[in-house]
Amino acid sequence: MTLKYCSKNRKLLQSVHSADLRAKFRYILIEKGRRFMPILPNSAERKVIQLVNSAVGHTSLAETKFPPFSPKVLDNTHWMTRQTKLAELKMMLRLSTSKIKNIEKVSAKFPMKIPLYYAKLMTKHKVLQQVVVPSAKELIEYENDVVTDVHADESEYQPVEGIVHRYPGKILFLPTLQCFGHCRFCFRSGHRVKPLSRVKLNDVFSYIQSRTDIREVIVTGGDPLTLPMKNLEEILARIHAIDHVEVIRIGTRALAYAPHVITRKMVAMLAKYKPLFMSLSFVHPDEITPYCQEKLNMLADSGIVMLQQGPVLKGVNDDALVLKQLYEKLAKNRVLAYQAIYGIYAPGVRHFMVNRQIAKRLFMELENNTSGHCLPHMITLDQNNDKTRSVA
Repeated sequence: MTLKYCSKNRKLLQSVHSADLRAKFRYILIEKGRRFMPILPNSAERKVIQLVNSAVGHTSLAETKFPPFSPKVLDNTHWMTRQTKLAELKMMLRLSTSKIKNIEKVSAKFPMKIPLYYAKLMTKHKVLQQVVVPSAKELIEYENDVVTDVHADESEYQPVEGIVHRYPGKILFLPTLQCFGHCRFCFRSGHRVKPLSRVKLNDVFSYIQSRTDIREVIVTGGDPLTLPMKNLEEILARIHAIDHVEVIRIGTRALAYAPHVITRKMVAMLAKYKPLFMSLSFVHPDEITPYCQEKLNMLADSGIVMLQQGPVLKGVNDDALVLKQLYEKLAKNRVLAYQAIYGIYAPGVRHFMVNRQIAKRLFMELENNTSGHCLPHMITLDQNNDKTRSVA
């Protein structure tokens, strides 16, 4: 399809509003293949396209590929987070009818959820398609699925709704299971752990208050940054007010899926509750776009400590050079390599798993080939589903 400027056909005109440029532009969508090439009449409209391009790393107008909807300006939350429809995905990736049927079948079990921002990014970087596009491999069942399901095991450690307390000194706090996008390797897709209901919020804080051995609260999910900011701040403020809690950590993939949510207002709110750590979960260096880097530096400038805590995935990043690029790119943006997780089993994700031998080889190839602060702990679970750093 081609984006073409026009002022005659009123029925097909669609408006684009820019808060920055204070201008209105009209476009017609004309179907002509899968590419979306803007034909722009003036420099002001050229500036709008360049703003959109900068979010995902496109460098010129010639590289622009708009999905099949009216263009939205970068500073529009709806554009950044609106979910990709299957018909749009079909055109973007030129999917066959059989693949569409597989996606529909898999999505009935674990729905497809791809923000438009990430969909635009994965049209440029095909490896990212494996991260979010449903695969028929997810439907394969194994005899020991029940035994090895780490999520089912995790659900056994819920003293109250919304809390997982497995390890001494720290707890997981799950205020939501909503995410900006659905990672196909997610081990919580079965929703066995119950997230927090609003009416039971006080039960969580009563539990934390009663357990003086808890020094760290990890707010995760789901993705806590999907919560309304006032709700998230209420949670952080109440945790911060508990004397024996020394550190709050937030787990999020917002920087990969929806970096737009990291606003100056959001950062200022988060910074009030330092020491605050953010565990990010990038899986590939191509997720760290120029726009994402702006947001990472905004967080770092505020004094928030950022950690990389992501999985090693077969066919995505099980390559020492890719991991080296990922950790070095993160270090450049003040994110420390903390954990690289492998061999975490759950139904539907086994095709992503790497074994101990591969993990050890990757770690050995990284060692002495990059800086020490770019070497994460290689984490897996032992036979009792307890975390272990051993890769021997």
